[in-house]
Amino acid sequence: ICAGHRGIRPIGDEVRFSYGTAGCRDHAGRLPFVVFRMGDLAALRARAVEKAIEVMLTASHNPEEDNGVKIVDQGRIAGWRIGVTTVSQNYALVNATDD
Repeated sequence: ICAGHRGIRPIGDEVRFSYGTAGCRDHAGRLPFVVFRMGDLAALRARAVEKAIEVMLTASHNPEEDNGVKIVDQGRIAGWRIGVTTVSQNYALVNATDD
């Protein structure tokens, strides 16, 4: 998925990201790869429902290097369910290999 994004490299297969109701959180240095994957998912969802889907970068009260990304589907934070996708499907996409 990320092969066309210059400078964005997949994280090794030994790293697993979690995706839950708060989205996907991790060290900022490892998130560009995840952000592009979540962007791809948001684009697919937007096409399916013909509505705008938001990708939200989060930091709030966390330490500077602790950031996150989540999808907002039609005004609702979509960590638990993004239309027809579920947390397990989002987890699978974020952690899929590029093969």
